[in-house]
Amino acid sequence: MKYDYFLLDVDDTLLDFGAGMKAAFREAFEQSGILYEEQYLPAFDEINNTLWRQLERGEIKLSDLLVRRFALLRERFGLPFDPPEFNALFLGQLAENCVLMPGAQELCTALSQRGKLYLISNATVAAQRPKLRKSGLLPYISGVFLSEEVGAAKPDKVFFEHVFAAAGIPDKRRAIVLGDSLSSDMRGARDYGVPCCWFCRDENMPDTPGLYDFRVSRLIDF
Repeated sequence: MKYDYFLLDVDDTLLDFGAGMKAAFREAFEQSGILYEEQYLPAFDEINNTLWRQLERGEIKLSDLLVRRFALLRERFGLPFDPPEFNALFLGQLAENCVLMPGAQELCTALSQRGKLYLISNATVAAQRPKLRKSGLLPYISGVFLSEEVGAAKPDKVFFEHVFAAAGIPDKRRAIVLGDSLSSDMRGARDYGVPCCWFCRDENMPDTPGLYDFRVSRLIDF
């Protein structure tokens, strides 16, 4: 069956979250007047990724994750900032740093001629919506679904139930999910019974049979 509903992840799929996050992280330190050290970013990555995996498993709320990551970073290095205040500053900077993945514009242009595009993301409203407005992709998009607004996060079936109901998708076989995360995008799609394609830029990454229907390393190959 032909796919005519495309559910696209945002960060590290259409937008280069890593590049935007690095810039926002440095700028947050600069605006805080705290000397930045290179060791802070890999530590933040480790803490942040661990907490996001907990969110995907339903073990933590997004509001708690956002502050806890900076509380843990402060604790590790003895940094002189208030976690809620620093998180707000970081999100503000993150909203200003929008970097498209190679081929994202071309992908959305092509897919919009074949069907409807919907964005599905676990990112915060405060950071994601401004980035999307800056991205130039919204003219191709029929709807944006953010977990913070939905009240459930990928891979929870509740999230996908909401998306399908709100988008009016009549048949799961007509939709396909594209995303970079095995634990949220691919697992969520498989659990809900939707075809899915794993976007993995590392061509040397081993396959994980059963978790996805297709795999691409470049967006133009989707």
